[in-house]
Amino acid sequence: MSNDQRGIFVPAEYVRALNGNSNAAIYLAMLVKGQSSEDCWFGFAEEVIESNTGLNKGGQASARNLLTRLGVIDYTYKGSPRLPWVRVNKYVLAALIKRSHGENHG
Repeated sequence: MSNDQRGIFVPAEYVRALNGNSNAAIYLAMLVKGQSSEDCWFGFAEEVIESNTGLNKGGQASARNLLTRLGVIDYTYKGSPRLPWVRVNKYVLAALIKRSHGENHG
């Protein structure tokens, strides 16, 4: 990835849906950007996430734990070398966004 492609746009609706947890929102935005299709697992290196978002491994782990607990992502390790693989559940994400939108505007 070249320097001009680094960075990520984080929708405010992600931050609201995650109760203001900006690290989880940043991590989620990066994953959504990386997922090519609806139910697609994909692998990534934590170093790539860090270079694009600024989230170190600890910040990523915290975000990943919250998103997994909420059901927004499925997460595992695969392959050799062992790399993280993730899948975003866009239905759960949409439900969280809808719920937070109702809470903020209801």
